[in-house]
Amino acid sequence: MFLRLLNDDQKRALLVLGYHLVVSDHSVSEKEGALLDEVINGLRTEIQVTPQQLHERPSMKVFDSRAVRFA
Repeated sequence: MFLRLLNDDQKRALLVLGYHLVVSDHSVSEKEGALLDEVINGLRTEIQVTPQQLHERPSMKVFDSRAVRFA
C-alpha cells in the first residue's frame, strides 16, 4: 500500500473502515488489534477520529482518484 498518497480525510475513512472490519464479529482478537495498530502506524499521521466517526459509515467518496483507490 502507498498510504502516503492519502490525504487526512482518506486516512480517517481508512481507519474507520478498518475499525468496522475488526469489530464486525463483536470480538477483537489480539491479531486483529495488532493489524489495526500496524495500519495506524503505517499512516504516519496524528489525525483525530471521534467516537461518533467510528460508529458512522465512512464515506467512500473521499477516495476520488484512481491512485488513492489503489493505494
